[in-house]
Amino acid sequence: MDLDTREQGLDEREQALNERQQVLDEREKALAEKEKATANARTIPPGVQDQTPDPAQVKAETDRRIQQLFPEFRALIPDRSQLDAAKVEKDSLKQERLAQRHGEPEQASC
Repeated sequence: MDLDTREQGLDEREQALNERQQVLDEREKALAEKEKATANARTIPPGVQDQTPDPAQVKAETDRRIQQLFPEFRALIPDRSQLDAAKVEKDSLKQERLAQRHGEPEQASC
């Protein structure tokens, strides 16, 4: 093998390596841009931190997310209206018991 053939082979290998390096540089740049975009998307926009969310909007968003769940999972999430009704009933029973307790000593002293 003469020197020119070996040199030509080395030039071809060098060119192939340069092309691979260029492809890797482009992929690295694309990855860095994607990471930057992801990081920017996660940050809270200025001014939003100080805002208090509207309770109606929060409830609507929660309801929307619950509706996206599979029915098996939705069944595990208690209905807010049922919880509120149960709490009201429990509170009224407590009030009745307290009223009965406070009323009993007065009846005994008569």
